[in-house]
Amino acid sequence: MRFVKPIDEELLHEVFTKHTKVITVEDGCIMGGMGTAVLEFMADNNYTSQVKRLGIPDQYIEHGTQQELYAECGFDADSIVNTVIQMVGMKHNSMIG
Repeated sequence: MRFVKPIDEELLHEVFTKHTKVITVEDGCIMGGMGTAVLEFMADNNYTSQVKRLGIPDQYIEHGTQQELYAECGFDADSIVNTVIQMVGMKHNSMIG
């Protein structure tokens, strides 16, 4: 989604009717962010997908490069791949190649 407000309900209906596992990734706070809006939409529309939110946690974050901070917060490329693996129960090397 390109924006949170107004939330793209048409897109979310499509996502939740087609998928049982959803990962949201945002370069912003998890609490009160886009992922939370997605969870509210899901609850309000009686969807039951498993949702994992990735983004900046509600804690102090050290200074560093964007890459370092994304890794520290758990939403760099490796963290996203690991989240997918955990959610779908795949072995890491089965996703490569």
